[in-house]
Amino acid sequence: MSQLARPTAATLVIDLSRRLAEDYPDVPLAEVSRVVKRAAAASLLVADSTSADELASAFAVIERRARNSLRRRNTQRQA
Repeated sequence: MSQLARPTAATLVIDLSRRLAEDYPDVPLAEVSRVVKRAAAASLLVADSTSADELASAFAVIERRARNSLRRRNTQRQA
């Protein structure tokens, strides 16, 4: 019986970047990537990367921070 591998932090960042790029098509992909990386760096500094629960909690915060930042940037672009 094979076990499914836990997603790595890198996989989660890539998946989040893809989802946010789809949700914010007017924001350049490079900018979406930078926003997610900054949010990830800030959040993962305080997360215990060996704990699946801590990693999941950190990525909830990363997604919220990235979405807030992209909303602000998108609003500024439309103004």
